[in-house]
Amino acid sequence: MESPVGFSGFRSPSMEASIEEEELQGDAPHGSVLLQGAKNYGPMENVAKKLDKAAMVNHLFINGMKQEDYKAIVEDKMTLRPSNCHALTQVDCNTQVVDALPAEARKADFRLREVGKDITKAATIVVKSLTVLDKAAHDEENQVIANEVAMLNGALALLGNAHYRNNLTRRHVIKRDINPKYSHLCADKAPMTGLLFGDDLSQTTRKIKEAEKLKSKFT
Repeated sequence: MESPVGFSGFRSPSMEASIEEEELQGDAPHGSVLLQGAKNYGPMENVAKKLDKAAMVNHLFINGMKQEDYKAIVEDKMTLRPSNCHALTQVDCNTQVVDALPAEARKADFRLREVGKDITKAATIVVKSLTVLDKAAHDEENQVIANEVAMLNGALALLGNAHYRNNLTRRHVIKRDINPKYSHLCADKAPMTGLLFGDDLSQTTRKIKEAEKLKSKFT
């Protein structure tokens, strides 16, 4: 599948790069990638040839994407993570936990898991763009591109933090529906891998049971 038009960002490679410090201003020029992106991801009746850049950003963040456009992006090969970036994947809830949850709690966790999927797909695109731009900045000694790399690094850090916080929120939601003696599994410092409660949940729960038995001998 080819990458959707408008997938390459806000600025065409042939356009002079600039940094907007306060507001996104000005109309999109003829042939702009930004304008094409607006046509792809927003209702056609809301798109004029003279497009306010901020209007497209606001539209996407307020209304989201059309389902077919969303599907085209998340299934695009550009969202396939690099093989050595194991953390760029959605986190599954451990089977032992999800099977014990009531239906509504399972639905809530599934929705948050899907949010995590979008975060990791977006981060994968940023990582791949960063790799290309970082090489260009080094090879061409281009300070403008280097500045863009620095800004995208910040975006990547925020996406990583959003992914982490989203999974902590999943734990917080699940905490209400599990046995209180296992509630510390939902703590911020509890290990998290590709599974929401870590890879050694069975071993951890056994240790909790053993600790409970030991405690009962002293009380």
